[in-house]
Amino acid sequence: MQVIRHRVNTLDGIRGLAPGLGAEVDLRSDADGILLAHDPFVPGDRLDVFLDRWADGTPRGTLVLNPKEDGLERVVMDALAFRGIEDWFMLDLPLPTLVRLAVREGMPRVAVRVSEWEPVEAALAFRGLAKWAWLDSFSGEAPSRETVRALARAFRVCLVSPELQGFPPARIDAFLPLSPDLAAVCTKHPETWGLATS
Repeated sequence: MQVIRHRVNTLDGIRGLAPGLGAEVDLRSDADGILLAHDPFVPGDRLDVFLDRWADGTPRGTLVLNPKEDGLERVVMDALAFRGIEDWFMLDLPLPTLVRLAVREGMPRVAVRVSEWEPVEAALAFRGLAKWAWLDSFSGEAPSRETVRALARAFRVCLVSPELQGFPPARIDAFLPLSPDLAAVCTKHPETWGLATS
């Protein structure tokens, strides 16, 4: 199972990643291009500089890109291709963008969302089109093994660790039994999911 550190939105953050650890980053635009920032109207490190560091030869895990604005996708994909970065996917895309990329353009490096509010059946419409399922829990309750296994038959499943929705880290224990059926987990606590942080 791949472990992905949540919100690595700085160059300092990438320097602190253990070899093999993945990273999730948030993307926004400004007049000079794309920067790393979760919130609007704040300064951030440049995506191009971040990707240069990501591709520096250090063993890396999966890079998860979360565009906070629609329309950044092509520039981001070109930047990744230029550096030969192949282990990545995008998440939280608006549905028309997801359909355009996955269905019309045949680009599978996208994630469909599943949660208490986003049904498995809607995600399965993208079977064979999207490579990833982003499995979230807004209630803090672990999804059933049946849900995870149904998704895993169609996608690589990346679980959102419960602390990312504001629950205490101790809640992770209830999610750990899902590990055998997961391709990845996104977390603030890689050590709890079995990967040292440095």
